[in-house]
Amino acid sequence: FIGKYDDFDIAIKTGKASKVLVLNIDGEEANQFVRDHNFPETSMVKTPSGFQLYYKYRAGVQLRDDLPLGVSLIGDGQWVIAPSNLSVHSDRDFSWLTVVDEYGVIPLAELPEIVIANV
Repeated sequence: FIGKYDDFDIAIKTGKASKVLVLNIDGEEANQFVRDHNFPETSMVKTPSGFQLYYKYRAGVQLRDDLPLGVSLIGDGQWVIAPSNLSVHSDRDFSWLTVVDEYGVIPLAELPEIVIANV
């Protein structure tokens, strides 16, 4: 399969199917927001333009509309490029920044309440 499709990136489907939500953080304003609010430790991936924080899936979640530019949610029906993958489209890598536990598991935290809209 991989050899046949070398011009494609490997991706992870987010949302209900994988039980994963990803918070995409791009730019200094978004980085500062994460630092200022002491986000819980969770799986983290370096991206070409910032980083992604992986969280446990939570159905129907929506982000607040007053979050800084560069904070976005990747969830139901969407995809992220898999970590440890050199993107064929940008020549930049997506790599894990977190350390696994003694069982090789990277635990996922709950999505921080500070980013969730009150609906």
